[in-house]
Amino acid sequence: MRRVFSFKGTFILIIQLVFVFEAGAAGPFVTDYARTAVKSGFEIDMALHFWDNLSGDFRIKHGITDRLDIGVGCLYEKNRGLDGVNMGLKFGLIPGFFAISANGAYGKTAYDINAVITKGFGPVFFDMNLGMGENDYTEGAEFLYSFCCTFDKDRICAGAEIQGTEGELTLWQAGFSFELIEVLKVNAGLRGDFEEDVTLEVTTGLTFEFAAPDKF
Repeated sequence: MRRVFSFKGTFILIIQLVFVFEAGAAGPFVTDYARTAVKSGFEIDMALHFWDNLSGDFRIKHGITDRLDIGVGCLYEKNRGLDGVNMGLKFGLIPGFFAISANGAYGKTAYDINAVITKGFGPVFFDMNLGMGENDYTEGAEFLYSFCCTFDKDRICAGAEIQGTEGELTLWQAGFSFELIEVLKVNAGLRGDFEEDVTLEVTTGLTFEFAAPDKF
């Protein structure tokens, strides 16, 4: 049976699905990639999402080993305040090509477990996420998928993606990131759903990537 949401409900669903999925992805994209954070390194993402509503999220990842990273993030919505803390980990079975990720929202019924595949052909990269997940808007666990294609050359990365659950597409996005300096990127994207009365959202953010100093 096709689910029908109000505008506000659809917007909140987009935010919650994106927040769980995005735990390992590079802004502005939702689809995760197979690469993990470098050992002892940190990746920090800060994003602002707006159109008819306003929200923001903060995420930090840390490379535990050459194949394993862990992350934590929080989501803030203007009308709801702090709305969930997300935790996740990713393990690279075949580094840079195939990884397994698990993400969940503390205190809420929201999680996903994904197989993550990344394949590059020169400057063109394809990312695919396939897994299972659950949130407040699903009836138990559902199949989840996400596909992203990006063109990454020099300091610019631009691309598009789609995301879906069992039986329906839930999100599309087009966006880009630009490397200002070696450790800092800015990004922006436009995303929406596939309902007849489409709900749109603009997202902007910053990404920091750096290695921990050898000595404090």
